[in-house]
Amino acid sequence: ADTWKQACLARAQHVSDLEAELDVSSQQIRVLQKQLASKARLADKLERKVQRMEQEQRSHASKTNIDHEALMAQVVCKDEQVRALGAQVSSYEANAIQLDQQLAACQVDLKCVQDRMRSKDA
Repeated sequence: ADTWKQACLARAQHVSDLEAELDVSSQQIRVLQKQLASKARLADKLERKVQRMEQEQRSHASKTNIDHEALMAQVVCKDEQVRALGAQVSSYEANAIQLDQQLAACQVDLKCVQDRMRSKDA
């Protein structure tokens, strides 16, 4: 009976650990989503700046396109960063889904164990 109760306590601790891990993953997802939004805003800002620069270049034919190329390189770099953060968010979301599933399974197991404990005590 003691080993069985210890197993129940261990299972309950495992559920608690999974819940904590899920909370951490959820917080990480929120942080990454904020970072992703920030990078996307920066990429948009850079894109608008590039468009302004292109307009200036069209109106001033003598101006070199070095600034444009540098800005385009920045936009490409930021785009890559945004894509990488998006992939990271997707990975964290997939991990959170898996943890949710594990937690649900553990909660079902814990409920069964609690039901068995109640029926043995009765």
